[in-house]
Amino acid sequence: PIGVASRALVQGLFGISPDLMNGRVDIRPGFPAAWEHASIRHTDLDYSYRRQGDVEEYSFTPRFACPADLVLSIPFRKDGIVRVTLNGQPVDYRIVPAVNRCMLEVICPASAQTSTVSIVWEGQPLPAPQPTQPGTQVKFEQRQQGKATWWSAVQQPLPAVPTPFYGTTLPDTDGHQVRYTPVPMDSCWNARVTDIFQNQYLSPRSPYTTLQIPAQGIGEWCHPQETADINDEGLRRAVRAGIFTTPQGIPFHTPAEGRNVAFTTLWDNYPDSLYLPLSGRADGMCLMLAGSTNHMQCRQENGRITVRYTDGTQAVLSLINPENWCPIEQDFFTDGQAFRLQAPRPYRVVLSSGAVSNNLQETLGLDTFTDRRIPGGAATLLYLPLDVSKELESLRLETRANDVVIGLMGATLLHLAPKTTE
Repeated sequence: PIGVASRALVQGLFGISPDLMNGRVDIRPGFPAAWEHASIRHTDLDYSYRRQGDVEEYSFTPRFACPADLVLSIPFRKDGIVRVTLNGQPVDYRIVPAVNRCMLEVICPASAQTSTVSIVWEGQPLPAPQPTQPGTQVKFEQRQQGKATWWSAVQQPLPAVPTPFYGTTLPDTDGHQVRYTPVPMDSCWNARVTDIFQNQYLSPRSPYTTLQIPAQGIGEWCHPQETADINDEGLRRAVRAGIFTTPQGIPFHTPAEGRNVAFTTLWDNYPDSLYLPLSGRADGMCLMLAGSTNHMQCRQENGRITVRYTDGTQAVLSLINPENWCPIEQDFFTDGQAFRLQAPRPYRVVLSSGAVSNNLQETLGLDTFTDRRIPGGAATLLYLPLDVSKELESLRLETRANDVVIGLMGATLLHLAPKTTE
């Protein structure tokens, strides 16, 4: 706390930012516009500010171990300058356009003596920037008034965007007769789902020291040995004739033995995408997926499911942490306050038992937020609506974020018959 407060005062309010390796100290004061005086006494620098009317004065007495130029940058108070002096003598200055303000820059050459910069302003004040309003986007336009030039933030209404679809609710059949067609995936399996943290993800990686994810694909720089025990025995026990059926009646083609997932990743261990041919027509597709993610991939697209029609159009489902893409080893904690989801919680398949739930905290008795580990891990069930009037051509799964592994464990086409009538 002392270090944070000191930096807020020295660098934030008084704007002292040393760059001694390059022989300079940048000074960008953050004083409120109404302040008429301020001063600080520091081991390396005495510094005072005083304003009277249109005259501003900055004095510096440096005590740095090595010589350094003092580079003073202050915002224009008005749009005109009468004069700028250094120790009473005229000095060159530079006008620097910035966002919503124009800056005046003066260089005080390295000296062990006191340097005093005086600026006399004239003219009209510059317009105050307008606070950003909700529902707007900002573009920047260059403006000029008197000697001042700056980039002004201009607000414009945001373009209308469709409500994002996350596929976290399973299909509502609403009285329709339903037929399911599990998609054969034997040619795509490239791993057991339990392999996910048993690999060494070594490339591509930076050859330099970084805070990158550990080689096992889970953990972080301060937990380099972290791992998770993924156990799919419950899922495999529930398989009958190569089919796992959820309590909602959705069948997925999955083997009771051997490889049971098609992993994709930007690591070299697996391909970055997979292609699965499709045919016929369907009202939707149910998906069973499992893989990894972490806080560095939060609020961004980790992967993408694309179903292509023969006419060239397509249906897309983005996998976004935390809305619909969950880490295989744990459940997200949400309380509707600090951490909110924009979509209903997806159904998860507990791999060690075969249980299916969209409330694992209740189903498994998970602790509130201190431990969200799922014993054996869990897959995620998602649903992608399709255009039944179009012929299907293919499904493509692709990983789009670094450090994650995304696996497809099952895909099933859904067909709705007309509603039954009495």
